[in-house]
Amino acid sequence: MKVAIILPSLVNKGPVLVAKDIICHISPTLVEFTVFYFDDKVEIDFPCKCERISVTSKIDFNSFDIIHSHMLRPDFYIWLNKKHIVSAKCISTNHQDIVENMKYSHNLFVAKIVSFLWLKLFRKFDVIVMLTREMKTKYLPNLQKNRVEVIYNGRKVETHADIPIEDSVILKNIKASFKVIGCTAVLTRRKGVHLLVEALKTMPDYALVVVGDGIELNNLITLSKKLGVSERCFFIGARPLAYRYLSYFDVMGMCSTSEGFPLSLLEAGLYNKSVVVSDIPIFRELFSDEEVVFFDLKNMISLTKAIKKAFRQQEMYGNNLNRTIHDKYSVDNMARCYYELYNEISKERNYVQK
Repeated sequence: MKVAIILPSLVNKGPVLVAKDIICHISPTLVEFTVFYFDDKVEIDFPCKCERISVTSKIDFNSFDIIHSHMLRPDFYIWLNKKHIVSAKCISTNHQDIVENMKYSHNLFVAKIVSFLWLKLFRKFDVIVMLTREMKTKYLPNLQKNRVEVIYNGRKVETHADIPIEDSVILKNIKASFKVIGCTAVLTRRKGVHLLVEALKTMPDYALVVVGDGIELNNLITLSKKLGVSERCFFIGARPLAYRYLSYFDVMGMCSTSEGFPLSLLEAGLYNKSVVVSDIPIFRELFSDEEVVFFDLKNMISLTKAIKKAFRQQEMYGNNLNRTIHDKYSVDNMARCYYELYNEISKERNYVQK
């Protein structure tokens, strides 16, 4: 079976990591992958042929059994070329709650326009893969003519990977003086990192370590100074393989107002970390009160109590979360589900050809 994967770029971001994990965990004896990408940004190596293209490029679509796109530009590219795709079957994985994500990165007007147009693009696909049941329920009314499947993401990381010595020295010094709340994220308002900064005001024995960069960084630094907690806020910056820093955290904080699928939470679980999460539908769908500590986004006291509880019971929550991720959200499970989907609709393609 031959599968084309189409990506915006080869950068270290969630959708690209998911695509790589799919490729790496489906045997090359079963599927021959080719990756096509647009931007000249290469941070991740793929174990297959990779080719840079432009939106106006034409590839030999019908030499593939499956064409699998990820994110807006690849979806638009498939929509633009759909009339040339005679026999190959087209899949798109939707990695985000489009409206909620774009509302925070742009504004509500832009979010609604983009969502409307993106859903139009989806209608050209044979299958749309959603990452959660909650996301499927939300978008299904607009995709009634499509086949919509749910495949949970998986993650696999090297839990003994080292970090740069200079960062290690800083983090060891922090841990010697404070209990450490940590997060790894692209810093947008949607990620809710400002709540962790605010929580420090009433938690003098805790420090916050943030690994990541983004448009919200300067606002977070300003907030930490305003609240008088800047000496306990450490903004490390963007780092490759940010999960390597998890071993220095006592508690992981995820205060998102929305999520597509929380890969960083899976990474924390693989490190046996105790995690505090906002009480939103996606986290409730994926995890129980025995695996993570929930808090109310509108209640700061709820957050501080959750952090203290997660710290007190680190071992229990870390072990429970780790077990669930290996059982339900392993990268092998994800890859198997995609292979089964590829295989099923590839047979439909062969039937049509006959």
